[in-house]
Amino acid sequence: MKYIFTLIIIFFVSVSYSQRKVNYKQLEAKNGTMYVIGETKPYTGKCFTKYESGKIGMGGSYVDGKMDGDWIWWYENGQKKRYTQYKNGAKNGKSIYWYKNGIKKSEIIYDNNRNIRQISYNKKGDKVSNPSMNKFR
Repeated sequence: MKYIFTLIIIFFVSVSYSQRKVNYKQLEAKNGTMYVIGETKPYTGKCFTKYESGKIGMGGSYVDGKMDGDWIWWYENGQKKRYTQYKNGAKNGKSIYWYKNGIKKSEIIYDNNRNIRQISYNKKGDKVSNPSMNKFR
């Protein structure tokens, strides 16, 4: 009976932490890991920001203080601004950017923060050439 009671307590504690949601302003970075201000354990749970208007600006999740899973940013007009997949704090997977008018700006595939492939578009949605590093040298 004591064993079952312990399992129930562990379940409810884990569910309450997995449902935790904080405003980004409540977090602080220590050596590249995010913590709720005043806490000593790296933050695990959902995170968000809001514009002064109350509209959501960004949302995603942290696991052990690192960005993990799908993160989305919005313009204040409600249009998606950016979508990025993270794993253990690194961009890993697809990252999509949009112009304010809703047209896709770029799509990048990352592998552990390394840009593997990128496609860019102009404000009309036409595919454009990606800038080459040679242009910046």
